[in-house]
Amino acid sequence: MEFIYQFFSGILCQIGESLNLSYEPVTIFVCIYLWPVICTLTTIPIVRSALKLYEVKKNAGLISSILSMGYTLMCLMFSISMMNKYSLSSPFYSYDSLVENLYEIADGFNTSFETLNVYIYVIGFICIVSFNVIISYVIKRFARKPCKQSAA
Repeated sequence: MEFIYQFFSGILCQIGESLNLSYEPVTIFVCIYLWPVICTLTTIPIVRSALKLYEVKKNAGLISSILSMGYTLMCLMFSISMMNKYSLSSPFYSYDSLVENLYEIADGFNTSFETLNVYIYVIGFICIVSFNVIISYVIKRFARKPCKQSAA
C-alpha cells in the first residue's frame, strides 16, 4: 500500500510542478473536485441506458430509470458537499482539514493514513467507475429490442 500511495503522491507532485503549483492545491483539486466529478459523470450512461430500457420494457425501464437518476443525484450531492466542505478558495486550509479528517477516519478503522488514501482514491475510484460501466452495460443489454423472427 505504501508503494501505491507514494506512486500516486508522486504523480500529484509532478502535476503540481508542471502547473507551477504546490502539492496541497493539486491534491485538493484532484481528490475533492476531479475525483467526485468523474465518478458522477460515469453515472450518465447508466441513466441513458435506463431511459432506453424504458422505451422497450416499461416497468423495468421505469424502475431502473428512477434508481439510476437517484444514484446520479446521490453522487452529485456527494460531489457538491465535498466541494463545499473543502473549498479551493483556501487550498492550504482545506488540505490541512482534509488530512486531519483522513487521519481521524484511519484511526477509527485502525489503519494507516496512506492505506486509507489508497482505499478511497485508488481502489474506491476504480470500483465506482467499474461499477458504473458494468451497470450501464447490463441495462443496455436488457434494453435491446428483441429480434423479429421472419416467417419462412
